[in-house]
Amino acid sequence: MPVPKKAPNKRTPSICVILPVHNSARTLHETLVYLFGGINRLGARVPGLKYPGPRMEVLVADHQSTDQTVEITKKWRKAHRNLKLIQKKDSQDVLNAALKSAKGEYVLLIGEGCAPAPNWATQLLEPFQKDPRIGLVGGAVKTLPFDPQNQLENYLAQSDGVREEHPRGKSGMDASTPARFRYPREVDGGPSCKFFSAMNAAISREALLSVGNRFGEGDDAGDRELSIRVFEKGFNLHFQPSAVVSRVAPADLGGFCGWMEEIGYEHPRAIRNHAKRVLEVRFQYVGDFSLPPIPFPVQAMVYWGDFHMIHLFGILAILRTLVFKYGPATNNPALALHHVIGLWLFFGFFLVKYFSDCLAIQPSGDFLYWCWVRYRSNLALFWGGIKGSFKFGRPYIGRSW
Repeated sequence: MPVPKKAPNKRTPSICVILPVHNSARTLHETLVYLFGGINRLGARVPGLKYPGPRMEVLVADHQSTDQTVEITKKWRKAHRNLKLIQKKDSQDVLNAALKSAKGEYVLLIGEGCAPAPNWATQLLEPFQKDPRIGLVGGAVKTLPFDPQNQLENYLAQSDGVREEHPRGKSGMDASTPARFRYPREVDGGPSCKFFSAMNAAISREALLSVGNRFGEGDDAGDRELSIRVFEKGFNLHFQPSAVVSRVAPADLGGFCGWMEEIGYEHPRAIRNHAKRVLEVRFQYVGDFSLPPIPFPVQAMVYWGDFHMIHLFGILAILRTLVFKYGPATNNPALALHHVIGLWLFFGFFLVKYFSDCLAIQPSGDFLYWCWVRYRSNLALFWGGIKGSFKFGRPYIGRSW
């Protein structure tokens, strides 16, 4: 159905900011400081959003927090009557309830632990005023300095570990760009996917109504699901790099890996819901290139990069070494030894290649820790994709991180 055209609206539109939380006591105060203004964790004064208070409401959507999240929200609500708390048992139920409760002409979505720039709201809304065909706008996500003593935060800040930007890296996007061919890589949430996560996005009321005023239900409620559904309804999407939120790094490596596993888990769900029934193999070399998609009974996606090569040659080298040492005698032991050495050399080559970027992270004395963070988080992303493959019945081998 074509999107109805409307004249650009030059008055200040009303907005609703939805902030999902769960056991977010560590970061919630910081997010609210950046929304309403105050003193941040590092002692600096933050102006808050530069947006008229009467034209803005903020909904904190909580599902079963057991820490001080609710108490922090209620404390802030005493000073800001446009702040409301919505509580449900399920994460998707509370988000859908927040959408139903939202009164703004535009709904702005911000991720848990994110801090918006002062001009965040105005920058997200700017494209809507220029083009009435736009239904959803996404912005950039960077790392927020929060705890100078946190090694993980140091790693993520220097490696852009929580950074999220449009693959084109610049403003704009026409209606045909996000999923021109419906290949798995175009909708899976990976580096070639041009749909936006709910961590930093704005959606118009018209677009929201077109998708039933809901994020989704159960397995259909992935992180990028909302922007994909808006696109499928005929609305344009737009990337606004100047609309920035900065995300607080997880407190520890376990939390970061849990987040990465959740991301990996969502990828098979996305290709099940929106991709063609093809098998796509994408090599993460020479600028990333894909083999021609192969017709397949179900949607399937395989990434192949240094992370996979390490495990492939590592396993082959171990097996070949065991056979050489404990297996039956061979007629040409010199050749067998060359095979063993060759496999270990390939393993070493890809190992060095995979971890070489960690050499640029400071302090260099923590090099082994930087390598461990990279490997452990990549393994979590990969494992999430494997779990999602079994859950949603779509084979998925996650990318090298």
